[in-house]
Amino acid sequence: AHEEQVQIDESTERPTTPAGRRYAQHDVDLKVRQVDLQSLSKFLRRVETGPRLIMFTHLSIKRRYSEADKMDVELTATAFERLKDDKGKKKPDGKATDNVDRKDK
Repeated sequence: AHEEQVQIDESTERPTTPAGRRYAQHDVDLKVRQVDLQSLSKFLRRVETGPRLIMFTHLSIKRRYSEADKMDVELTATAFERLKDDKGKKKPDGKATDNVDRKDK
């Protein structure tokens, strides 16, 4: 953000939600004030084409009345995280339970 002369005034992270069986979705609401269109577009391009899978799913732009070339922007950045495979943890192992019972007897 600093490289593109964009100052993020507020950021609010939403709770993580599942996105299918293998992914978790992370959303962050951002508010940017007093930004010009060129700086905003460079910032959006840099984030969406960066090394991580991040995209903007909501964008609201309002022109500032006091400064005609500046805008206030509200946006939501969404990232996806692949969850680790828990195949062995889904079903409890019956043998482990039997071994515990035998030790108690």
